[in-house]
Amino acid sequence: MKIYNVHERRLDAAPEKVGAILDSLSSKDDRLWPGDRWPPQRFDAPLGVGAKGGHGPIRYAVSAYVPGDRGV
Repeated sequence: MKIYNVHERRLDAAPEKVGAILDSLSSKDDRLWPGDRWPPQRFDAPLGVGAKGGHGPIRYAVSAYVPGDRGV
């Protein structure tokens, strides 16, 4: 069975602040992912459209990404 799951969060913060945090996802300075509690988030390429990866057995693909602005 294939599962399609989309997560969405509304944040009360300036887009540029949120964008900067999103830009750090899967980097050595990741400020978004709770790596102290979950396996680290890793992608097969730099964060960008088409990058594939995940954490532990959970897999993701980046379908949209605007550096400094938004990631999906």
